[in-house]
Amino acid sequence: MYKRLIGMQLPRHQHGMARQVASRSVTYGQSPLQDRDAWLEMGAVAAGLGIWEWRRDDGSLFLSPRTREIFGFPETGLVTTAMAVAIIHPDDRAKARAQIRRALAPRGRAERAFGYRITTPAGEPRRISLTIRAAFETTDGVRRAGRLLGSLRDVTARDAAMAKREESESLMKLAVEAGRLAIWQSDLTTGMVSGPELAVMLGFPPNHVLTADEVRACYMPGEIERIRAITAEVYARGERQVELEYRFRRQDGEVRWLYMRGDLQLNAEGQPRASIGVAMDITERKEAQEREKMLAREVDHRANNLLAVIQSLVQLSRAPSPDALRQVLVGRITALGRAHKLLSEARWRGANLRRLAVEELLPYSLGEVSRVIISGEDVALPPAAAQALAMALHELATNASKYGALSEPSGQVNVSWAQDPAGDLTIVWTETGGPPVTPPTRQGLGAVMLSRALAGGLGGATKMDWRPEGLVCELRLPGHVLDGAGC
Repeated sequence: MYKRLIGMQLPRHQHGMARQVASRSVTYGQSPLQDRDAWLEMGAVAAGLGIWEWRRDDGSLFLSPRTREIFGFPETGLVTTAMAVAIIHPDDRAKARAQIRRALAPRGRAERAFGYRITTPAGEPRRISLTIRAAFETTDGVRRAGRLLGSLRDVTARDAAMAKREESESLMKLAVEAGRLAIWQSDLTTGMVSGPELAVMLGFPPNHVLTADEVRACYMPGEIERIRAITAEVYARGERQVELEYRFRRQDGEVRWLYMRGDLQLNAEGQPRASIGVAMDITERKEAQEREKMLAREVDHRANNLLAVIQSLVQLSRAPSPDALRQVLVGRITALGRAHKLLSEARWRGANLRRLAVEELLPYSLGEVSRVIISGEDVALPPAAAQALAMALHELATNASKYGALSEPSGQVNVSWAQDPAGDLTIVWTETGGPPVTPPTRQGLGAVMLSRALAGGLGGATKMDWRPEGLVCELRLPGHVLDGAGC
């Protein structure tokens, strides 16, 4: 049978014997031909192949035991062509018919494997790889395929493994892309470093094959010596894996941080032959860590400054009674708290002057917008200037509510500001509609607080104009104090 199945013709009288070999156990010693058939059958079984034959004249179908097993048919009993076709997946039947038509064509091609799906009579889905070859005969000058021969293999497990591997590779690729990882391998003999992701990370084109010299040239000064020392120490301990964080310079000149984990590969003699590993650009993480450190130092610095300001408030504050003193202190510390809140929201980069003025003066409007008018462009104040202006506006608002325009329902306060071409900031506080004003005969504590708030390190100045219709106060800050603020 197996001579016939691989394309060789057997005499007619041997066809029946061949069909019997395909459906019974292998026996030996009957004849050299039968021994050869037995060996061929053993080879097919060992390879997991099923053998089949279809006769065109009567439509009969002959299946080897392995074929029956793959198809899910009983070991014995008749299997018709219709039964074999019925187990083919409906979506794959057209493909199977097309392959058979090509094989039966007078100029039929040599066998070529193609795959399709089946569902066994027991309902088990399987994937089959099938080969077809036609046995042609020429009668009266007409070449015609009389039989189809072939083999088949159950590739269900193989295809499932391939699908799982593709899924794993897809997940790995997704993980590499999402984690911004680069997988690399370095050949210690040739000095070549492979990995398109690493090439891109270092600023080279994706298809560029890196050399060890190109990689070393990306290290920042001093880093390669540090890396060699760490690596030597790791290998001296008998370990083969090393983890490093170092700075490198991309081809475009940008300095970045890289995390690298490598594993040394040894040959059969135990000598280093290659290294493999992963790399990750951790620049953003490093910058975030540095910002956190700077912020912690800034918070410590600001906290110390704030405590010093509060200490000055306590020393300068005066009142006729403990309750009055408590109110004064609470008011001034609350003003500082509002400024601190704005600075904290901006991560201590600065505070917006408009928001600061609104926060300080809104409580004194008593719900009437016309009592407090605020106008001016957005100006970013650095932390020290924000705290000083918060104190100054609080002192002016407190004085206006006790003795000035805000002490009467018809009174009004107008706060406006502008910067000159040099960047100097002038804030003008104007009161109208309040009681008549007379200049004070002595400088009160509020005036002292105002002058000290902007003086000192800020280099600012305060000018008080006690007009009869209301107080006009100018607060000035030099432009260099505002440089570098952002909010």
